[in-house]
Amino acid sequence: MRVIKFRGKDIKTGEWVYGDLHTLCDKPHIHIEPAPYPYAGKRSFVNPETIGQFTGFIRKDKNGNDAEVYEGDIVHVYGGTVQYDFLSQVRWGDEYGSWYLRDELGLFVSLGLLNKDFVTVVGNVHDNKELNYK
Repeated sequence: MRVIKFRGKDIKTGEWVYGDLHTLCDKPHIHIEPAPYPYAGKRSFVNPETIGQFTGFIRKDKNGNDAEVYEGDIVHVYGGTVQYDFLSQVRWGDEYGSWYLRDELGLFVSLGLLNKDFVTVVGNVHDNKELNYK
């Protein structure tokens, strides 16, 4: 079964929180603990600009640890038969029906088609604006 979850930055603490995404009075919040019904349980109101969905992919982070890949993450793609070497933001494309990246030429690359050994999560668009990515 596919895991559907989100992350966002808590508006009070600025810390990342992970879980189910809901809205209450047009304010997005993430339930950080399972609840028996919507709007119950512990939740954090989050900055809407920081919300990103889990892609379902696990790749290594820059420290070599397993990392969940979220929309808005910045990944380094390198190696392979094509000899890729670029940074890109993970995005969802309705037109592609896929999580995708843009290579150094600006071309579509499906995240799901890349060998996981050639993709490393190096940051995200909210915390690492200094990274030069496409």
